[in-house]
Amino acid sequence: MSGAMSGAVISSDHGSDHAPSFSTPSSTSSPFSPPTYTRSQIEDNNASHTDQASPARFLAVIDGYVVDASEYARPSVHPGGVKKATTTNDESTGATGKWGGFSFTKGRNAHFPGTGKRWKEGVEEWLKGGDGEVKFEGKGKGRIWIKGIFVEG
Repeated sequence: MSGAMSGAVISSDHGSDHAPSFSTPSSTSSPFSPPTYTRSQIEDNNASHTDQASPARFLAVIDGYVVDASEYARPSVHPGGVKKATTTNDESTGATGKWGGFSFTKGRNAHFPGTGKRWKEGVEEWLKGGDGEVKFEGKGKGRIWIKGIFVEG
């Protein structure tokens, strides 16, 4: 893949035994038919993303949902920096050890309880037909937008 970043950044300061649980895309029913994205579609999109104020979207897979995380993939937005934000999809970053296995609620990079709770609420709102915008407060204040569901292939 061209433009890929390597060297995932793993944190020991994240995670909680009290992370909220919620339905994964494969176990939900939704009032609409959400779009699906494959790894190649996400990688092709991300190949055009830069660390600068680029118009290209940065797509990440979080808990099986594809999100536009462009806001966090720019300098000074994600508390861990651009590299941490843009290695979200790497095999060595997520909870599963697979590409696209990142989780806000479990694994080495599970986020603080408030982030996991807000993520769960955002997913539930989107599954009911909401616009997919998930706002986070605190040190990592920003937004992501749920765009669809990740499918292998």
